[in-house]
Amino acid sequence: MNREYREKLSHLYDLYSLARIEGDATEQEQRYIQKIAEHLGVTNTDLESVANDSLVLDFTPPKHEFECIPQFHRMLLLLSLHRRWSPMVRAYCRDMALRMGLNLLAVEEIFHMMEEQPRRGPTPDQISKVFKKYYN
Repeated sequence: MNREYREKLSHLYDLYSLARIEGDATEQEQRYIQKIAEHLGVTNTDLESVANDSLVLDFTPPKHEFECIPQFHRMLLLLSLHRRWSPMVRAYCRDMALRMGLNLLAVEEIFHMMEEQPRRGPTPDQISKVFKKYYN
């Protein structure tokens, strides 16, 4: 399996983990993850293996920040479906962002935006502006 495909599977695993952080993933969350998998070109068989935890995956983030930001945004979109912004969810998202190498100050500003508009969340343009603001 090539690295790019492992990155996709790893991302889907992270989305499932986030959806299940406080119990089972809802049907809406599962449909969202399935749509992401289709968009990424992941087979249904592999998605089922990820969903059932029958595929052992190491955390494999993209190599470049510009590839990590869309993954982070997809996590935020899942949170808008999740509608629970607990300390545990926030800690999970912060950990994932740090493991992806994203700027923590930017991540915290985006979290603040999420708290202000939990049903919608920030737009891709808003997220991009925040990361550009903190780019060294």
